[in-house]
Amino acid sequence: MHIRPATNADAKAISTLVIGSVKSQLAADFTADGLALFVDVSAHEKVAEKIAAGYFYWVAESDCGRIAGVCALRGESHLYNLFTCADWYRTGVGRALWAHALSWAKARGVREVTVNSSSFAVAVYERFGFVKTGPVYESHGILATPMVYRVVG
Repeated sequence: MHIRPATNADAKAISTLVIGSVKSQLAADFTADGLALFVDVSAHEKVAEKIAAGYFYWVAESDCGRIAGVCALRGESHLYNLFTCADWYRTGVGRALWAHALSWAKARGVREVTVNSSSFAVAVYERFGFVKTGPVYESHGILATPMVYRVVG
């Protein structure tokens, strides 16, 4: 398993992984309209646009070349996506992607990283060192918990 920057050639696989994860694990955090919006903004064309626009995407690639996970930062300090393929849950892929993104952000002087977490991922982010900064809120049919990771040292 290795982590590398994503390219436009990865956009379809990233989109498939993200949308599949949301539909199978996170549907309770979405209204029908919210899910439709999320699917739209996660379509492979939109992922390619985000990569081209300067979102920082990395993929964890298995030894056989399959994408096992994806991580993306918007700007240098907002964790936009962190998803792992179901076959790779609880194997350290998500933690490795987060560590990679955090190291990258620290090298740029970032002092904190924010995330809007699904209910499914709050406990994961807390294990990574994030803390809640507010209650669950709804935006455009999507439920999220705002969280922050404060960089130390």
